[in-house]
Amino acid sequence: MALPFLRRKSKDPLTAVVGADVVVVDPICPGGGTVSYRGAEWAARAVDASATYPVGAHVTVVAVEGAKLICR
Repeated sequence: MALPFLRRKSKDPLTAVVGADVVVVDPICPGGGTVSYRGAEWAARAVDASATYPVGAHVTVVAVEGAKLICR
């Protein structure tokens, strides 16, 4: 009999953030910005290099590149 915890798929903590709703704390502009995820601040950039997001905007994480969250 397999124990329930053996059936769980473990997720890499960095890829687990993909799909999360995060809040912009430093405007995201072509040079990048900062978002808050679960109380921690992360470097971020927009998928579209010309997009900008103001402080307080809610964006969705679509990918992770190194320690930078790619948002839309």
